[in-house]
Amino acid sequence: MSKELIEFSQEQKQIIKNQFFPQTATKEEMIYCMNIAKNMGLNPITKEIFFVPRKSNVNGRWIEKIEPM
Repeated sequence: MSKELIEFSQEQKQIIKNQFFPQTATKEEMIYCMNIAKNMGLNPITKEIFFVPRKSNVNGRWIEKIEPM
């Protein structure tokens, strides 16, 4: 069972950006995470999806990325 695509108003997007993303999130990470939320029909405002920092080892170097959870 898949959910319907969800659309966010500009006001909602601004609230999500300001309150539900870590301050270190890049524009690209926010776009990626919001596309996942939209396509899966999950709303971060109602805590159906979270955006969290994760460390990954890329070519022997640890980097932090923001990922949907």
